[in-house]
Order: sequence, then C-alpha cells, then structure tokens
Amino acid sequence: MTTGNAIQALSLLAAAMALAPLGARAETCRTVGSAQYFDAMHYCVSSFLPPSSKWQYGPENLVSMENGNHLAWCEGVKGPGIGEAITLRIDNGAPFRRLIIANGYGKTEKSYFENARVRLFHVTTDTGLSTSVLVPDQPQPVLLPLPDVGAFGWVRLEIGDVYSGSRYQDTCFDFVSPDFEYEEQLLNRNPPPQPVAPPQPAETPPPAVEPVAPEPPVAEPSREDPFGDDPFGDLGMPDPDELRLPGQ
Repeated sequence: MTTGNAIQALSLLAAAMALAPLGARAETCRTVGSAQYFDAMHYCVSSFLPPSSKWQYGPENLVSMENGNHLAWCEGVKGPGIGEAITLRIDNGAPFRRLIIANGYGKTEKSYFENARVRLFHVTTDTGLSTSVLVPDQPQPVLLPLPDVGAFGWVRLEIGDVYSGSRYQDTCFDFVSPDFEYEEQLLNRNPPPQPVAPPQPAETPPPAVEPVAPEPPVAEPSREDPFGDDPFGDLGMPDPDELRLPGQ
C-alpha cells in the first residue's frame, strides 16, 4: 500500500468513526446527498459480508436497487449477527416519527428464505429514545414507529433476534428510510392555527344630536276689546240678577 493510499484509508476510517454513535464500533457508511428533507443522510453499518464475484452486501444496498432487484445489506460477523447494527445519520433533517423498512434479502423468494432475517430490532436515537420492535417475517415494506417525533441526528437499529435462514446464517436486510412525507401529510391535514389578531377597539361614534323640540309659539296679545263698545270697561259691578233684593 502506498503512502497516499494509507493516508486516504486512515481518513476514511476517521470519518466513519466520527459518524458512529458514542460507544459504537467504527462503521462503513454510504452517503446520500442533499434532498428535499435533509442536507445529507449517511447509511452506516457495523459490518458487512465480503462481496462475491457478482454481488455486494454493503450499506449501499440499503438505498438502491440493481436492475430492478432488491438487494440487501448482509452483516459480516460469524453467526446470525446479533448485536450488528444499521445507523442512519441525518444532517439537518426534517422531523419524522416512523421508518419505512423492508426485511431480508428481497431479490427473490429463494434468497429471502435461504438467509436469516431480522426478528427484533433494538432502536436508539441521539435524543435518548430507546425501544425494541418486532419485525414481521415478510419482504414487503412495513412501518416501524418510533416512540416520539423528532428531527433526529441519528437512529440506530441493532439486531436483537433473527428468523433463521434455511441455508445461510448471515442476516440480511433490504431497505430503511425515515418517513418524512408522513409528517408533511399530517401538517397539511391539520395546519397550525393562524394567529388571531386582537380585537381592535371600536371607534366611538360621535354623540347623537337630539332634536330640539320647537318652543311653543308665544301667543300675541289679542287686539280684540273684550268689553265691546263700553268705554268704561268692566268696573266690577254685579250683574242685574245679583241685584235682586230678598223677596223679589
């Protein structure tokens, strides 16, 4: 190995160690570049089966197909791979609450059952979440819920138990991805309430002008002489009826 190749190998090893969760072994990673919901996502595995003349079994198989075939990551330690893990590391990712996963080596039905499949995953995250999830024994995709929603920096899936293969001990796994779209659907279905502006004080209308009742007309003094042609007027003399003497 040349000096340049040795330096490059050490750099790759240091990068893989930096991507691994605290306390985890050095891992091999495949990076997916910027997309709608993240700046970058790293698919990291703790080990993988050495490639054959035709097929490979590294972390790149968790994110891609070849000629329409579902390939698989297959762990590379002796036995069924209990304790081996897949770690998703997400740079500046959107929040999510579940993963989409596909179990086994889904290239063909034969390859699926000849190899071991994951039965139990121990799931941990950088936010402190920890849970164990039973994985159904089927190649079709299923949803793996997480205990909470979050913009996780990393999610680690550690093999806790397996379904045994009919021919090989190696445990294989087809696909895993955060379900970012689900959160967007929830947001569109239940949009956050719009802020309500505080009620503005009503403008005080000017006081109503009460109509002023017209004053009753002042009667002008009558110009008609109440005493007719009597030049002396009414001097307070009694009427003739009132001048009758008693007995008359």
